[in-house]
Amino acid sequence: TRKQIFDRDGINCYLCGKPTDPTATHIQGQEGWETYPHVEHVIPLAKGGTDTLENVRIAHAKCNIDKGIKLLEEL
Repeated sequence: TRKQIFDRDGINCYLCGKPTDPTATHIQGQEGWETYPHVEHVIPLAKGGTDTLENVRIAHAKCNIDKGIKLLEEL
């Protein structure tokens, strides 16, 4: 769950290192949506990643969308 990830990793986006904002809107296009914390798959499901706690991290909504299905080394 998101709480388990926050407890393990804190609230900073693992992609850019800046804090996420759990109070921000999650609706894309509304003010502040970019900082909402998404659960991001380090190895995307589309590339064989698993939907497990070990493969997910917190990322800003915008960072997650920008990453898409790329692997970290492809960024």
